[in-house]
Amino acid sequence: MTLQLMPRWQTSARQIQPSLTTMTRIAQALRVPVVMRFDEPPSELPITKYGGTELLHVLVGAVEVAFGSQRYELQAGDSLQFAGSVSHGITAVRHFPTEVLSVKGWGIVRDA
Repeated sequence: MTLQLMPRWQTSARQIQPSLTTMTRIAQALRVPVVMRFDEPPSELPITKYGGTELLHVLVGAVEVAFGSQRYELQAGDSLQFAGSVSHGITAVRHFPTEVLSVKGWGIVRDA
């Protein structure tokens, strides 16, 4: 899996290859959007939760995402936004390569 960190102040992405757990920690620490690229079946697919919200957008390929007890099949062009306080994660990668954009928000979420 390849991770591209895309901070607002950077014009080009730096590529590194950490585990998915490490990638999640990096994204949370730096508070930057990331693109997860899967070229082969991942060795791990962690389920996580934290404060804030998350937006997943499938750029290429297809994945299954767990949100609580529900499962969602997302294909290229599909997005899912959810509260990060509920256990969630990618549970299956359906095609290769697959690229998923993850944008996390840590602000206060209020009902409209």
